[in-house]
Amino acid sequence: MSARKVSRVKPTAPKTLRFEDFRVATSLGIRLPTLALYVELESRQLEDTLDYRFKPGRVWHKLAHTTGGHACNERYLIVTPLSPKSPDIEREINLFAANWFDSQIQRGSPLDGVLDYRTNLKACLSADCNNSYESLEEGLWPIDIQFLSQLTSDNLPSDLDELVEWENGYHRAAGGRRWALALLAKNSD
Repeated sequence: MSARKVSRVKPTAPKTLRFEDFRVATSLGIRLPTLALYVELESRQLEDTLDYRFKPGRVWHKLAHTTGGHACNERYLIVTPLSPKSPDIEREINLFAANWFDSQIQRGSPLDGVLDYRTNLKACLSADCNNSYESLEEGLWPIDIQFLSQLTSDNLPSDLDELVEWENGYHRAAGGRRWALALLAKNSD
């Protein structure tokens, strides 16, 4: 009896991200506003960053999203749109985005605008931005990640890092606070 040689296929290493990999929402088929889980990438480090390899089951998009009103700040996100938990939440998301369109809020805006946003977020969606307000800009309306299960009916793991196929433990540990939740909406550029 001859021994069969078994070939093992080693998974390919993640590729480095490039600016050309990112598209605007309309070209990706993402309807705004949308509730989204995302990872934000720093533009100054983008081309030195390894792409994420996500496990099957969800669609992930590389999104170049303009925020900050007339400031037209470019944000680079890897997003997966989420299904609102109820028609009421979907309605509130649409009303919320319409209410905040053309607000011109951007990083470094006066605190009064941030506090108004927080008050409105609590009133409309019973959610908060106490831990995520730093990313607040028109077009990207942050929500603290602990409100994820309250706002979406999508089945997501309690440890969101389980969504990714990690190259090794170091890559997983190096991410820090990587996951974020937001309403992505049109920007009034």
